[in-house]
Amino acid sequence: MKNILIVFIVLSSFASCQITERIYFEEDGSGKYEMEVDMTEMTKAFGEMGEKKKIDSNYVAKDSIINFSDMLKEKRDSIAKLSKEEQNRLQRLKDVIMVIHEDKRKKELSIKVVSVFKNTKELDELQEILNITQPKEKQIPSKVNIKYSFKKNVFTRKSYNKEFTPEESDAYNTSMKAFSMFVNETSYSLEYHFPKPIKKVSLEGVTFSADKKVLYLEKTIEDFLNNPASLDLKVTLKK
Repeated sequence: MKNILIVFIVLSSFASCQITERIYFEEDGSGKYEMEVDMTEMTKAFGEMGEKKKIDSNYVAKDSIINFSDMLKEKRDSIAKLSKEEQNRLQRLKDVIMVIHEDKRKKELSIKVVSVFKNTKELDELQEILNITQPKEKQIPSKVNIKYSFKKNVFTRKSYNKEFTPEESDAYNTSMKAFSMFVNETSYSLEYHFPKPIKKVSLEGVTFSADKKVLYLEKTIEDFLNNPASLDLKVTLKK
């Protein structure tokens, strides 16, 4: 999901933020995927530096929801002019929503992209699907593809390097330079929810929920960008 990840970092790399890749699995391999960027610390930092404004006593925090299925309906005439292949790809966006949470009183700000999937093949495809929500000229090439597998009580997350064209390489290097000085201020976490307790994990530094059904792992963005394999893991569930 690195394409959407990079875009979020570029938008929010002026102070520390927390990026969480969260997946909820059902026993049949289906589930829900979330990519959340919590910019609360950034908001608080800007609040301390800037002029403090009094918040109206009637202010009520609420979440803004962008439903991509609505966007597909609005753009249906334009979409109809595309090839069948492109139309089918865009239709996959119907299950994607974006939730923007802002609470000025608590200085909370976060963006969450959510989508359901039927199997890990659809989960893999989300990387490309989320990237097509951006204009082509603003798309940042991904250096790594992430592949997921969940079969017979065994889950794996594996990164694969991609070969860049010269143009993609230039675009990637430019984007990296744009926020290289801020990567230490940003953390990247995995939070995976499984239908059964976890028996063992291949990676060190992992923590678990009390019932052993949820896995937590945190790295810095610098760790992830320099060594994507640092988040590769194999999880075996109890039968």
